[in-house]
Amino acid sequence: MKKIVIQTLATACMLLVANAALAAEDTSSRGIKFDGSYTLQYREENGVGLDSHNFKNTFLLNFNSDIAPRVNVFGRYSYQANSQGEEWWSDYVSYGGPGGAYNGDEYNGAIDQYGVTYRGKDYTVTAGKVSFMLGGQGLLYDDTFYIGKHNVPKSLIITAKTGKTDWKAIAAQTSYQLGNSNDKIFALQGNHAINDYFSMGAVVAAAKYSAGNLGYSPAADHDKTYYAVNGAYKVNDRLNWGAEFAKSNADSLNKAYNIAANYQMDAKNSLWASWWRVEQNAAINNANWGSMTGFWADAHGTSIVWSHKMNKDLSMNIGNHNFKYMGNSGPTKGTDYRNSFRTVVSVKF
Repeated sequence: MKKIVIQTLATACMLLVANAALAAEDTSSRGIKFDGSYTLQYREENGVGLDSHNFKNTFLLNFNSDIAPRVNVFGRYSYQANSQGEEWWSDYVSYGGPGGAYNGDEYNGAIDQYGVTYRGKDYTVTAGKVSFMLGGQGLLYDDTFYIGKHNVPKSLIITAKTGKTDWKAIAAQTSYQLGNSNDKIFALQGNHAINDYFSMGAVVAAAKYSAGNLGYSPAADHDKTYYAVNGAYKVNDRLNWGAEFAKSNADSLNKAYNIAANYQMDAKNSLWASWWRVEQNAAINNANWGSMTGFWADAHGTSIVWSHKMNKDLSMNIGNHNFKYMGNSGPTKGTDYRNSFRTVVSVKF
C-alpha cells in the first residue's frame, strides 16, 4: 500500500509542476502550446489461474507549435507507474521480442510521440512517431491506447477529403527494441457519409513481417493482407450504433466481428456496450504485444463502460469486460475465461 501511495503522489506532483509551469508564463506568445492529462486506473483481472489487481498512474504532456502558416511540430512525454510488478500491467512495451526477456521495470517515462504536420487545403501530411487506428472500431489495428517509444510506430499518414468521403493512407514501421528487426504496415481506408445519419467505411492493409519475427506469433507466420468494412448509424441525438467486420488472407481463423452501441443518457453520463469476436489470425500482429486489435485476440466476449463527466476537465468511467479465450494460440483450448474490471479517473489540463 505504501508503494501505491508513493507512486500516486509522485505522478500527482508531476501534474502540479506542469500546471504551475503553464500558469507561470504565457507560452502561447512564443507559439508553443501545452496540454495533457493525468489518469489513475484501478484494475482487477480474474480468470482461470488468475486473480490480480493493480493501480496504474499515467501522466501525458503534449506540446505543439506552428512553425509556419501550414506547418505544425508536436510531441508527447509519457510517464507511467504501476503498483504491481507483473509486466503485463504496463502500457509500455514489456517484452524483448523473439528470444528477448521481460523488462520488469514498473516505472517508465519517455518522449514517445513526435513529428511534423503539413496542412493543405483539403489534405494533411503527418510524419514522425505517431499512433493510429484502422477502421471504425480498431478491429484490425489500434495502438492509440499504448504509450512508450517502442510501442509508437514511425508513421507517414496522409488524410484527404473528397466530397463526403474521408481518406487516409498510412505507411508505418514498428520501433522494436534490442535491435529486433521491424515490421512494416501499409493501409488505405475511406469513410463515406451517405447522409446525416448513416456512414460506411472500408480498409485494406498489408503487413510485411520481418524475417526475425516470422513465426514468433501464429498470426505472423507470413506476410498478410487484411480487409475490413464498417458502418455507423445515428438513431437520434442520444443513440448511435456501429459495426465492423475484418478478415485476413490467412488460411484459417481469419475473421473478426464487432457490434457496439453508445447511449448518451444525459449531458454528463453515457453508456457504451459491445459484443466482439476476434479470431487468432484476423488482426495485424506486433512482436511486442501480439495481435494489435482494439479488443482481445483469439477471444470473444462483451464489454460495457459507463462514463461520467464531472466538468470539462474531470471525468471518470467504470468498465467491465467479460470474455473467453478460444484457445487456438495456447494450451487453454477454450477453457480460459477472463473478467477485466476497470475504474478510471482522468484530469485534463
